Amino acid sequence: GCSRMEGLGAALRRMSQLHAWTTTTAAVTIAKPEQHLVTQVCSFVRSATAQAIAGSHNDDYFTVEPFGSLASGLALCSSADVDVNISLSPPARQQQQLDIRKVVLEQLGQHLQQPQYAGHVSNVELVLNARVPLLKCFHVGLRCNCDIVVNNCKGVRNSNMLKFYAQEQPLLVHLARMVK
Repeated sequence: GCSRMEGLGAALRRMSQLHAWTTTTAAVTIAKPEQHLVTQVCSFVRSATAQAIAGSHNDDYFTVEPFGSLASGLALCSSADVDVNISLSPPARQQQQLDIRKVVLEQLGQHLQQPQYAGHVSNVELVLNARVPLLKCFHVGLRCNCDIVVNNCKGVRNSNMLKFYAQEQPLLVHLARMVK
C-alpha cells in the first residue's frame, strides 16, 4: 500500500533528477478541444444507449464514462479514438458478465444502424470475440472514431490512475508517449 506509493514517488523523483535536461513539462490537463470532444461523445453514447436498451431516456440503469489515452491525457495526437465505457448497474454476476456485455453492444449496434443515425454514425462494427468485447463506430459530425465497451471498470480506473500519476509527475507523460 503506502510503502509502494512512497517507493514509486522516490523513484519518480530520482528519474526526474536524472532527466533534468528535459526542459518542457507536459500539462496533463486534457486540451479543451479534446475535452469537449470526449464530453460530446459521452453524451451521444448516453442518449443512444438509453434509447437502445431502455427504450427511453432513463439513464438510472447505467453510467457512461470515458477512458483511454484521451481521458488520461496521454494521447499522442488529437485524432485518437474516444474510448467510452457503459457501466451497468447493478453489475452482473461474473458468469453473466460476458453475455450481458455482448447483448448490450448488439442492441446498441442495431440501434445505431437505424435510419435516424444515417449521416451521424457510420462504420458500425461489433467485435464481440475480443477479450473486451466492443462496438467500433465513426461519429460523422464530430469526425472521430469511437470504441464503446460495457462494464470495463478496470479500464476506467486505470485511466484515472494514469491521469493522477501524470499530474503528479509530468515527466511520466513524456515517458509514456515514448513507450507508446
